Amino acid sequence: MVRILFTDPTETYQHNDEDLVEGIRTLIRKARSSISIHGYSLKGFQERDLFDHELISKLKSGVSLKIYGDSKDEVEFVCSIYRMYDVEGFSFVHRLAEGHGKYHIKAVVVDGFLTYLGSANLSITGLHNSSEIGLIIEGNKVPEELEYYVQHLKNTGLISRV
Repeated sequence: MVRILFTDPTETYQHNDEDLVEGIRTLIRKARSSISIHGYSLKGFQERDLFDHELISKLKSGVSLKIYGDSKDEVEFVCSIYRMYDVEGFSFVHRLAEGHGKYHIKAVVVDGFLTYLGSANLSITGLHNSSEIGLIIEGNKVPEELEYYVQHLKNTGLISRV
């Protein structure tokens, strides 16, 4: 099953489903064992109002959390927020083409089965002020392929633990 969700900077769009932020929150609430968050920008965690309630609830219940991001500083910051829960953080190593490479993936994977994949950065601007689309996908193929790709980036030294 695939759901298509949108942000609404106009605040007038008649959604046929949840808006994108609520769809990601619902996805996180379904976690039983693991969550991995992939984002170019993780600035939404600095305000701690986008997904904080859902993440803390899941972390308290024993769900593991991995954070992947472009900026080492942002990944370290998010990990520091949830440090009491042994969160793992990974950041992109900027060495391609004089530092112009980016970890530009925007995804949330829950239990290796449910995936958000979309255009929105995980920030207030990306999720509230911009026009964005996201897919919520049920099934193992997308998260398996994403995990395989991320492992390749780790193996080649483009992603490292923070």
